[in-house]
Amino acid sequence: MYYKQLLHPLAFAIFLYILSRMSQVFHYRQEVYRKLIHLSSLWMPVAIYFLERETALWVFAACTIAVLAYEIARRRKNGLARLLERLVGAALRPEEKGQRFKPSGALYVLAAAFFSTLVFPQLIAVTALAMMLTGDAAAALVGRKFGKKKIFDKTLEGALAFFGAALATAAVIAELAPVGEGYMLAATAAAVVAAQVELVSKQLRLDDNLSAALAAGGVMLFLM
Repeated sequence: MYYKQLLHPLAFAIFLYILSRMSQVFHYRQEVYRKLIHLSSLWMPVAIYFLERETALWVFAACTIAVLAYEIARRRKNGLARLLERLVGAALRPEEKGQRFKPSGALYVLAAAFFSTLVFPQLIAVTALAMMLTGDAAAALVGRKFGKKKIFDKTLEGALAFFGAALATAAVIAELAPVGEGYMLAATAAAVVAAQVELVSKQLRLDDNLSAALAAGGVMLFLM
């Protein structure tokens, strides 16, 4: 009898544990999906490299208008909004789904691409944007999966992953494109600064997609 009294709470506790683990796996898979979409934006630094500056700016401006139209449409209570939710809803964070206008990360990535192209020389714009895209994805995935040492709302492991991915990205660019002397030194410093900016972005009320890219580009511009 005593055994049966213990069995039900124990079974319930096991059930809750399984649910929590399933929830963690589900949320991590959602994050992987979001970051795969994030990495698909690597077409932007490629466009900056191969297109004329003016052409690239027009492309990013047109994409920004399209994303703004999407942001407005998905907040309407109609069939189009429901269709958009089914198509891309999984890529959005919960805070981006409310009726209150909070732009999705795509808008900030496009802003980073536009302003990097506008402000920086071509090679710096390509590097800064690519480092932000790969570094941010690495920071999110490593931080959520392996992060233990909390720094504000993020983790030290995530910041180190950002730095490593950003530096590896710069090394790949150095192999594929003609770069001047001092490029890797400037890229290393930019990766350090961008990782720190990403780490404290929420405390400063900044979007990390935009701020990390501009910070990286600014450091490289100063050092090269």
